[in-house]
Amino acid sequence: TVHQTAWGVALARLTGRADVAFGTTVSGRPADLDGAESMIGLFINTLPVVVHAPPRAPLADIATALQAGRTELLGHEHLGLPHIQQLAGIGKLFDTLLVVENFGVDSQGLADAQAAGGLTVRSVRGEDATHYPVTVVVHPGPETRIALRYRPDLLDPEQARTLGTAYVRVLEALAADPTAPAGAVELLTAQDRRRVLEDGEALAPEGEVPNGSIPDRFAAAVALNPAATAVTDGDRAFSYRELDALSDRIAHLLDAHGAGPGTFVALSVEPSAEQIAAILGVLKTGAAYLPLPADAPADRVGLQLASARPVVGLATSSAHRDSLPATDGSADRPGAGWLTLDDIPAAAPGDAPYTAPGISPHAAAYVIHTSGSTGRPKGVVVEHRNVLRLLDTTDDDFGFGPDDVWTLFHSYAFDFSVWEIFGALLYGGRLVVVPRTTTRAPEEFAALLRRERVTVLNQTPSAFHQLADVLLGQEGAAGEGELALRTVVFGGEALDPARLTGWFERYGGGGPELVNMYGITETTV
Repeated sequence: TVHQTAWGVALARLTGRADVAFGTTVSGRPADLDGAESMIGLFINTLPVVVHAPPRAPLADIATALQAGRTELLGHEHLGLPHIQQLAGIGKLFDTLLVVENFGVDSQGLADAQAAGGLTVRSVRGEDATHYPVTVVVHPGPETRIALRYRPDLLDPEQARTLGTAYVRVLEALAADPTAPAGAVELLTAQDRRRVLEDGEALAPEGEVPNGSIPDRFAAAVALNPAATAVTDGDRAFSYRELDALSDRIAHLLDAHGAGPGTFVALSVEPSAEQIAAILGVLKTGAAYLPLPADAPADRVGLQLASARPVVGLATSSAHRDSLPATDGSADRPGAGWLTLDDIPAAAPGDAPYTAPGISPHAAAYVIHTSGSTGRPKGVVVEHRNVLRLLDTTDDDFGFGPDDVWTLFHSYAFDFSVWEIFGALLYGGRLVVVPRTTTRAPEEFAALLRRERVTVLNQTPSAFHQLADVLLGQEGAAGEGELALRTVVFGGEALDPARLTGWFERYGGGGPELVNMYGITETTV
């Protein structure tokens, strides 16, 4: 049980999952079967072991629960693995194996045979192999020996060493302090940790961590060209001055309802210029915004609200507000704690601009929820300095500026929107709000790109493949204008370069620059 617990916790930590499965072998000779040890034949069986190892669970509790579960299953150890897989209905159940080779060698019998027959037995050993990518073999004894075997076509030596080190570290933690939570076990050795830190320092971009905040950068863009168009939303256009004033009024409203440094404000606003102003208004108060898609299921919204505990929420309309859970996540008080766009004053108090508090670069800017390894939304909090550092670090590569036109194609609850919004507005560019219906219609979106003269496009590879088919099919057609694209950034999912063959055949090196940024929420974008 100790070894199964250690291997299960190591896998859980390395994969980021609370529940993991691996295989283990059993002799197939139960103790309650008379004469089982003297029966001739192969009774060995491989069975799945499921370990529940949430980060906060003490190691001893994980081991106790595992032992109890294994005891309940003793009467079913005769079931073959193919039958278990068929019953489970989920295909392959595991890809690592833990084997405890505790079969005994009759040392006294060997000694007696040598004495009687004059034979000398020099060693007793066996060779075995499995088809699993990783097999851990434990040899109990006065000194426990552990062997980790792996398939070199699937893992390299360094990966195998990482697995083995993690396993041993959990074993050591179990022996040192069984009450320690699984998430507190240090999987890296002191040497490995030092190497990670040194490599990280060597790879870190040059330059200091940005000072200031997102509102500071936006204010600079407003001051530079207040009459320039900041946001285009259908037939409406907002200049930098107008967007700044609208966000000031929203900041005043939210401030009066408790928004400020160290707090969260929930947003459930349809894609629009008002949505962008609301984001800026939240950030101006020093609070962080929690973006909730207007069409998100109520139960998921409730989980995110219960996790973030925003001080106030801002919804599109009163009808939409009344369909939302309370801002504390409870479903029995719909709409409680929410304001709407109709509550935004027509003018700031005394027509005064909002005076933002001193916002630390380390202050939270937003929290975006990923699906989470357990299926429950997991909030990722990102600071102002993370966003600014991303833009500053990539500035030399992209050269964004006031002549660029961006699209807000993605939901503001998807981290790609952070790149789209602030890549445009912090450099004095123009942001085009794309209607939700247009994001699902490649032909309409292609027309928008040409009509708005978009220069910077951000897409997931799967969305771009559909768009590219349309663009390549329209190329040269009567009535179709030229694209103004200079940069296409891919992110959100893995890119298969082979899928871009048609694009390269058409444009070669003369088309827009294609950049595979990939990106994950935990690293800002």
